[in-house]
Amino acid sequence: MKKTVLLIATLFLLAPSINAATIKKNSRACINEEYFDQQVKAKIQKDMTAIEYLFKNGYCIIVNKDYQASVIDSTLSGKVKIRIYAGKNTIELWTYKESIQN
Repeated sequence: MKKTVLLIATLFLLAPSINAATIKKNSRACINEEYFDQQVKAKIQKDMTAIEYLFKNGYCIIVNKDYQASVIDSTLSGKVKIRIYAGKNTIELWTYKESIQN
């Protein structure tokens, strides 16, 4: 029994944590990490055609107000996967670490 409790406690500590946060208004976010990377690259290269494609087709959005969110995952390069709560609706998106307030 003691080993089981210790194992569960260890797994709990090693599991990725989900942190309460807020995504800021006017933040850019995309439906998956690949589209987020494309959006970042297009922004750096000032490729307006690519940016327009990603946003017009719903792969990326600009957040229209502050929303409650949970940080689900993060990378060493400063990207975060979040779950945004909008009333009874939720969506998971990738964004910049700087777009999140804890």
